[in-house]
Amino acid sequence: MTTTPQDFREAVDKVCADFNWVTHAFTRDDEFAVLCELEGDEHFEQILWILNTQRNTFRCLVTSRMEVPPGKTSTLLELCARINDGLGFGCAEFSFADQQVVFRDGADLQGQGLEDIVSVTSARLFSMAMRYGPAVNRVLAGDAPAEAVARVEANSKQ
Repeated sequence: MTTTPQDFREAVDKVCADFNWVTHAFTRDDEFAVLCELEGDEHFEQILWILNTQRNTFRCLVTSRMEVPPGKTSTLLELCARINDGLGFGCAEFSFADQQVVFRDGADLQGQGLEDIVSVTSARLFSMAMRYGPAVNRVLAGDAPAEAVARVEANSKQ
């Protein structure tokens, strides 16, 4: 069964209701997107849920608030690789167009409960972004990527 944009929006809005987040929706080509701007969050700028209406899949993105200055791209690419090493789901990636680190996860919506899969995938992504978001800031402040990831992982074990 194909997921409708309306059903998708309702599932995303249920996730956002727990945080009192306001969403805005728009359509682009074969995609229906729901955007939440995170005003006041020191680490993250926005969350974007994107339904591919042709494939019946979705992806969720959390964008870092920090813009990467010239000369730091290779360091941030290394950081993304170090974060991704060993992850079972989701990833950190670098957006060349926006010069930002983006955390991403997604799911196939075929034959699964829409609300559950949107909720679980979103929670998994939020957890990853909250865990590794500080590493982005540490690297931008001058820490080596290996050091930043090791510090974040040591803190998460406490």
